[in-house]
Amino acid sequence: MRCKSTHALSSDSLQNFVNSKIIQNKRLGRKITSASNASLFSGPRYATSLFKFLYLFGTTTFAWLAFHSAEFWPIYLGGLRGGRTRSCWNLSGNVNYSKFDSDFDSKNDLLRYYFIIQASYHLQSICFQILASLGWFVLAKREDKSNGSMRSSFTNYIRPFLEHLFATVIIGSAFLFSGLRRLGAVGMYTMDLSGLFLQGFEICLHAPFLSNRKICRKVHSFVVVPAYLYCRMFVFPFIVIYSVLFESKEWFDQLGHILPMSGTDILYRSFCVLLLSVQLLNVIYLRRLLHHPQVISDL
Repeated sequence: MRCKSTHALSSDSLQNFVNSKIIQNKRLGRKITSASNASLFSGPRYATSLFKFLYLFGTTTFAWLAFHSAEFWPIYLGGLRGGRTRSCWNLSGNVNYSKFDSDFDSKNDLLRYYFIIQASYHLQSICFQILASLGWFVLAKREDKSNGSMRSSFTNYIRPFLEHLFATVIIGSAFLFSGLRRLGAVGMYTMDLSGLFLQGFEICLHAPFLSNRKICRKVHSFVVVPAYLYCRMFVFPFIVIYSVLFESKEWFDQLGHILPMSGTDILYRSFCVLLLSVQLLNVIYLRRLLHHPQVISDL
């Protein structure tokens, strides 16, 4: 009896040992699979971040070289000492459906080119997001509907689509009016400048040749976060939004001579709501930036 119980015990122990090894191998397989998936997706993410970084570097360089000497370019973005956003509203604002640039100044051609470049980028991004979302939709029909990764991946494509659509609406609306065109250039430069540092951080995270995470943490803490706070928590709300809320009153009053007063009020409130919505998104993204998962996981 003792031998049988000892043999049974040893069999149970052996079975438990085998089961533990199977579970361990499954877990190891999951880790290997997740690691391989991470390395698989790091290449496209690195390429996308590099493309966005080069694009933002080009647009910010063009904007600063073209507008830093203008009277409407604020000193907080490298403008001249006398540069103020109040100068955005000096010219009488009107819209001419045969010629949008009836209010001409020395920077108007460059402003048009800058807006066209920005709108082109967002339009191609919208087309890409639509095609990518359709692709994920086709794949989701073939996969299990309860697969959460497919739903999360689809959400990751829908959110940028809405962001690019939102940006295109703002850019297109600001392009029609001289004052908003000037202030819009200031706002786009502010967002692109912080985006330049954000994409540089993404390059550090996904670069195949950079395995030292301490560099990523230093870039995040001492470069990306301060640049984000300065551009999107100081310049955008206290320079750009402030100018629309308070410095544009006379300009909108002049616009009332062309448009009905109700139309002027709707236009003013619409731009205020749009810009405040952008600032709300900036606050939400700041929280996500401060709690970036790849930075926190390395602490």
